Amino acid sequence: MSTIDGCQDDSAFIRRISISMEHLPIFFQAILLLVYGYSHITTSWFRVRKQAILHTIFLLLPIAFLPITPAKNWIPPHDANPIPWLLFLLIFCVGFPFFVVATSAPLVQKWFAQTGHPASSDPYFLYTASNLGSMLGSSQLPHLN
Repeated sequence: MSTIDGCQDDSAFIRRISISMEHLPIFFQAILLLVYGYSHITTSWFRVRKQAILHTIFLLLPIAFLPITPAKNWIPPHDANPIPWLLFLLIFCVGFPFFVVATSAPLVQKWFAQTGHPASSDPYFLYTASNLGSMLGSSQLPHLN
């Protein structure tokens, strides 16, 4: 068994990591379920002004999680199950920022639907604009290096 950058090189360990990566969609789907729950509860219980104040606070909170650089002691021990370690790492590093960013789309759509704008009866075009922006942003990732 050799070591590379302090990590043990073992095919069984690598297989366990790859199996744990299969759980990523479940993690993000669970966060999205929380997003829609948060959006529903805040739009049902609060007026638009309180929703906007609360959401602004939530938008600023992820700054506390920057930069997203986990410590070296977060690498799971060689004989440990990596799934709980990966879950903890995801919750701490990307869970809350992802939650906050993902809540913006449904909230803005709901707020827009409550305005008197002529297009407010069908605000789903906002998702098209959001998806287009995400695709354009993702297409620029290779150019950032």
